[in-house]
Amino acid sequence: MQGAWWLTGVQWNGNAWGDARGDFQITPEQFQAQAKSDRTAFRVVLGGNQSEKSFDLEQLHITLPSGAALSAEGRLLKPSGRLQGTFEASHVALPADIPLDALKSYDLSGSVSAQGRLAGTLEQPSAKITLKSDDLAIKGSPVGATTVLITSDKSHYEFPSFHIGPGIEGQFAKGQGSLKISNAQLGKLALTQGTAHFSLESGRLELKRLFSPNQRLGHLRPRKGVLGNERHAYALVS
Repeated sequence: MQGAWWLTGVQWNGNAWGDARGDFQITPEQFQAQAKSDRTAFRVVLGGNQSEKSFDLEQLHITLPSGAALSAEGRLLKPSGRLQGTFEASHVALPADIPLDALKSYDLSGSVSAQGRLAGTLEQPSAKITLKSDDLAIKGSPVGATTVLITSDKSHYEFPSFHIGPGIEGQFAKGQGSLKISNAQLGKLALTQGTAHFSLESGRLELKRLFSPNQRLGHLRPRKGVLGNERHAYALVS
């Protein structure tokens, strides 16, 4: 079987991409399809094969008008429903290409690349994803090169490790996280060294404790020294 298909008025995250038109071909053993927008760089290409033992996605390529690109391949084993797959994404713009309320509430911006692996089953999928950004910003303030490792399944997600800029590293699991700080710069805020614990519940981030290197309870206060008229340095003190 073969034919043509189209989508009228394609929109993503409030952006209008126009109409997308393409063609497809399906046989008992193989399938392939492609489509592209008539006035933007949006394009989709996919292809694969299937048998009594598996359904194989040999290629999936998606290009967005922003320049972001996604590629994936994978296998669904029959009849167990087990998943095996990998994917990559590059030049993904935040928040324009990812319509998540969390990104808007934390005012994240920049470009992100990702590599990931899928496993588990259709009923209980799991994923391991590495995100990287060289220009991540929070509320317009740059934070520097950032790397985040994410593991997730159907019921929860964790960040076994993350690195923000040159001086912040940490982890997050089961709603609780910790930070290690060493000469970090977050926009106009400079932090010398210390540790912190935080929680994330119902989309709200709460900083619970700050500790100085000797593990006594501390707080942030301006440190003597001038880094510019609009810049301030802070040290963890007891």
